[in-house]
Amino acid sequence: MTRSFGFITSLIGTLLLALTVLGSTELAAQSISPQIVERLKTLPESQRNALLKQYGIDPSSLPGINNTALPERTLGAPGQPLERLNDETEQSFAFLESQPSEEPVEEVAPEDKRFGLDLFRSDQSQFSLTDDSPVPDDYIIGIGDELQIYLLGKESATYTLPVERDGQIVVPGLIAVPIAGLRYEDARRFLIEQIESSKIGVNVSVTLARLRAVSVYVAGEVERPGTYSVSALTSATQLLFQVGGVSDIGSLRNIQINRSGKKIATLDLYDLLLRGDASSDVRLQSGDVVFIPPYTKEIKLYGAVKRPARYELIEGETLSDLIAMAGGVSADAYLRKISLVRSDPELGRTVTELSLSEASPVLRDGDEIQVREQTTELSNGIEVDGAVVRPGYYGWTQGLRVSDLLGNLERDYLKVADLNYAMIVRTVNRLRDIRVLPFKPIDAIASPGSEADPELRPQDRVLVFRLPAVEFELQSEGLDTELELLSLSEAELRKRGKEKAGHEAEQRIGDRTLLLEPVIEKLRDQASPETPVSIASISGAVRVPGEYPLVANSDIADLIAAAGGLRDQAYLDAAELRRLRVEAGGGLSFNYESIDLRSPQELNGKLLSSRDHLTVRAIPDWNPTATVTISGEVRFPGAYRLERGERLADLIRRAGGFADNAFPEGAMLTRESVALNERDRARDLAVTIRQSVAASLLTEEVQGVSLAEISELTNELTNFEGQGRLLIDLPAAMGGDALANVRLLDGDELIIPQNLSNVTVVGEVKRQGTHSFQEGFDINDYLGLSAGLTARADADGLYVVRANGSVEVLEQSLWRFTKRNIDLRPGDTIVVPVNSRYKESLVAWREITQIIYQGAVSIAAVVAL
Repeated sequence: MTRSFGFITSLIGTLLLALTVLGSTELAAQSISPQIVERLKTLPESQRNALLKQYGIDPSSLPGINNTALPERTLGAPGQPLERLNDETEQSFAFLESQPSEEPVEEVAPEDKRFGLDLFRSDQSQFSLTDDSPVPDDYIIGIGDELQIYLLGKESATYTLPVERDGQIVVPGLIAVPIAGLRYEDARRFLIEQIESSKIGVNVSVTLARLRAVSVYVAGEVERPGTYSVSALTSATQLLFQVGGVSDIGSLRNIQINRSGKKIATLDLYDLLLRGDASSDVRLQSGDVVFIPPYTKEIKLYGAVKRPARYELIEGETLSDLIAMAGGVSADAYLRKISLVRSDPELGRTVTELSLSEASPVLRDGDEIQVREQTTELSNGIEVDGAVVRPGYYGWTQGLRVSDLLGNLERDYLKVADLNYAMIVRTVNRLRDIRVLPFKPIDAIASPGSEADPELRPQDRVLVFRLPAVEFELQSEGLDTELELLSLSEAELRKRGKEKAGHEAEQRIGDRTLLLEPVIEKLRDQASPETPVSIASISGAVRVPGEYPLVANSDIADLIAAAGGLRDQAYLDAAELRRLRVEAGGGLSFNYESIDLRSPQELNGKLLSSRDHLTVRAIPDWNPTATVTISGEVRFPGAYRLERGERLADLIRRAGGFADNAFPEGAMLTRESVALNERDRARDLAVTIRQSVAASLLTEEVQGVSLAEISELTNELTNFEGQGRLLIDLPAAMGGDALANVRLLDGDELIIPQNLSNVTVVGEVKRQGTHSFQEGFDINDYLGLSAGLTARADADGLYVVRANGSVEVLEQSLWRFTKRNIDLRPGDTIVVPVNSRYKESLVAWREITQIIYQGAVSIAAVVAL
């Protein structure tokens, strides 16, 4: 708001400077543009009036601004909001500065704010002194006060009488009574005694009706210095509220009150702010001067203290006093090392470490004090994480074991916890290198206190993993691991009916991977040429492939247990172990060994070394849950589990053969992989169309192309999911044709329709429709039943779609309607495409006429030469 007002002030000032000098206010008002008037409307009325009066413009002379006349300034009555007595232009800007700004305020860190300064800000403090506040007994009556006197009894009357300039109050029927300079309570008693002694039978009550106004001065580092008319009850603190408080460099602890040329009091606002002590606050009298000098010493305190800020210190205050001003330190403060940053004229900025237990140096203006926090690590803590009921930190005691923390299966472990593999991550030296100690939670529960129940040390971390996912069965499409299955798209998972299971499996694998990730990274970081990295890896037909920590005497069985165990499709006869060796010349060599996973000697006797990798092969074409569905005209439709290598004819026989009204020629086989391929091809076509159209538009090869139509077409192609129909010849397959007898895959669906006895004609014929199949009819006959071809028909492009989806194209013939070389069958569809070169005769004749006309004009031009 202040910026907006300043802009308008500058604009109007530049425009009207000459006009206001001439005194032509009407001309000045007429010279203000409508844009400036609109900007003026956005200002509050008081700001707008002040600005216009500054340039001598009557608000009512501006169109659209209907303000009341500007009031004349008078001395503020006691109890009313304070009013500046300075020049009006200065007051306008001071008033505007007190208004909340509409500009976004940049956030300031707490330690960069001066403590106590916000107390007096007008947008936070709404203090205003009212005239109905109680008057204290020690209030000194002075000239300008008004008293209200009530007479009751023999004579009843009410008088509101001022204290005259001579200090007396004149009561009707009495002599003048001098009361100026008396305390309010003394003056009240004195008046009552005087009136009651002179008027027998009258009861008297005296109150203060209106307080006098006093004129005071505010100088120094305040927001709005100047002369103010204030109530006689106003104290120095209340005055600071009214003038907007001290400035950014003003002192809050050395506010001086001067009276008759002498300093009568010094106000320290920290007494009020920190201790609630207002005893040093002084009630102001007429002619008093409140002076705020700049501060002399300000210290920035931040870090682990309750109220970080910039604090003003006075002579004799120490670091302990500073921290007390901030409310003390936080519970996690580290007091043995407190940093003091100081600017030195010769050395620049320096830092010194202080301690509260030692004598600290004298603080200087501009010093910065930082109190640091304690470390978040627990020196004697044990962290438990993973698939447990109550993860977190536990206190260590001598002899503490795993079973002391996780000793009850139902109470301490989640139901999804892997009880065959867990680990302890232990810090082993000052470099914080780690060592991994695997254990079996089920053994620790069963044999507490034994070697199976490891003893814990301070700062150990116990990791309990979730069970690996067991819901998935691998597909027969080359997916060897669960992670590969999880990498499939959402649509593919949905088609496999595995969406929910896929999400759960991903969560469980992620849990183990998440816990192990920092452990693996730390093992890599602490490796060196003398101590190779303690990591081995595993892939293939295990539940959670990946990298795992390698411990002393780890064997293949330990690595398989870390990976969650083998999958049921694992091929046990020949796993592959790859070992990496560094040659003497610095090269690498790889050694591959075949491992028999059925052999205990291989599993438990083959010790692993750094970077060993075990590949567990899967049984080829493993898919025990592969299913195919057959529906329609068979004796026993339904879902059948596939045997390895099963084909179409095998499935028909398992389904009991065809029903009586089956139509094998129209059998339809749908396959998910075909649908996915169709979807991908459609999306590729959409991309090709977009690129082709964009290139044509850039080179101006085509014009008048509707981008909306192109976009609609490409969107349809992008959203196309594919039909997945695989063309088959079921009668040939049943007849023993090996090529036609297609091998079935998981998810295939075979549909056998009912017997058909019709032929359909579509496309550019005069009447599309379906006709009964007639033995001996050819294409011409069915075209005749459809009333013949239209003018747009491409007679040379006729083709027939068979009931099984295959397409046969007619051979070219000199006699278009007499020779058709396709034998029609029930269920066939004759398609007559449109001739892309066709044009209506009117359009064609218009183009021919245009060509003739242009040729004639050219000939005439040549003859004229």
